[in-house]
Amino acid sequence: MDEKSTYWCESGKYQEEADKLDTLIPNEGHCNDHSVDIFRCARNTYYDIMNNGACNMGMKTRISELDEVNEIFETPVLQETIERFENTNDDGDYIDDPDDIYGDLCIEAENMINACIENIDSDIYEDAIEKRSNERALKQANKVAKLMGF
Repeated sequence: MDEKSTYWCESGKYQEEADKLDTLIPNEGHCNDHSVDIFRCARNTYYDIMNNGACNMGMKTRISELDEVNEIFETPVLQETIERFENTNDDGDYIDDPDDIYGDLCIEAENMINACIENIDSDIYEDAIEKRSNERALKQANKVAKLMGF
């Protein structure tokens, strides 16, 4: 994997679409659109892998989000690779090289984001961005009106 052509380096395969989708994700909670919410879950999982070395993958929230991502795929995404971290010998040493496992996990995370974006209807970008833009404009207009005493 060319590290420079990743979402982590802001140059993923569908970076433009990912950037648009990122604007649709609320600061907290779920998204109104199910397919965007699946992307949100994938993005959270991706962030955990790339930023934290997947150390939060065992947390209930992260596993629940990974389950949501898995619903659009025929086989569980990342699960087998994550389980390789649990494979140790009697001395507690990893059977596979942890660096190799992490490298595979990073590749799978990129593929997961790609697959999520490929499964989102392209119309959603423009519709959702327009709606979000209108919501922001209305909030700003309300703030101005309050400041002016209306």
